[in-house]
Amino acid sequence: KNVELAWIAAKHLLELEPDNPGNYVLLSNILVSAKLWGEASQARKLMKDNGISKPPGCSWIQVRNRVHTFVVGDKRNEQSDKIYKFLKEINDKVRLAGYLPNTDFVLQDLDQEEKEDVLCNHSEKLA
Repeated sequence: KNVELAWIAAKHLLELEPDNPGNYVLLSNILVSAKLWGEASQARKLMKDNGISKPPGCSWIQVRNRVHTFVVGDKRNEQSDKIYKFLKEINDKVRLAGYLPNTDFVLQDLDQEEKEDVLCNHSEKLA
């Protein structure tokens, strides 16, 4: 992983598209994957200082001609308590069967259990 090259590319991207949150997030993710937490924090701070925010990812599902939207942590769905409870039951069962989630792709400085929770409550699983 060439972090120096990532910084150079990010500098050029930020000059071309200073308001594109994806450029900041991409740089931050590269730095986190290299376990450079401080530098990743700098990239996020730069984003915040420039007033740039990234909209949260979401997933959709259509049931009986009605579209349902899911965002992690969003409890506006009238059945969100049931959904989260059901998802927890499924996750508990697959873990008992021997499943171990691959947390290598969780690009946050969290402990192992928190990383697993991030994966288990992804918006695609909620949908």
